[in-house]
Amino acid sequence: MRIAHALATIALVSIPILSGCRSGSSASDFTGAWSGKASVINSSGSGEASHDWDLVADPTGRMTGNVSYRIQGEQTLTGTDAEGKTVRSDSEQVIGMVDYDTGTFIMVETDELGTFFGELLDDGRIRIMQSQPGPQPVVVHLILSRQAH
Repeated sequence: MRIAHALATIALVSIPILSGCRSGSSASDFTGAWSGKASVINSSGSGEASHDWDLVADPTGRMTGNVSYRIQGEQTLTGTDAEGKTVRSDSEQVIGMVDYDTGTFIMVETDELGTFFGELLDDGRIRIMQSQPGPQPVVVHLILSRQAH
């Protein structure tokens, strides 16, 4: 009885962790142009930004890409570029690895300290959380949708 209870508990705890995340993916599921809206908080404040991502994944799971963002509207929110200048838009190169078995990935900015943790969702979109520590800290949550070619 204890074993059955333990297995049931493990199953219930695992469902929220695994729900929505797509497993059994391939390079073609990640390669392409993506865009979406982000919720942002950083040292200048909080607000919304639009994101555009161009990603290339290879069969081994290596990924490269370009990430760009634009602060939306008349917000006081600003960003910081690699030289430390205050900006309302920027782009940067990223590199990373994807686990095709789980549909999860990690990417890092090549010129700054940003790290992106993401997952391919069942509906084909990508969910990403970004963390960047340091003198210009930032945390971002975004959902990206594939763009038509």
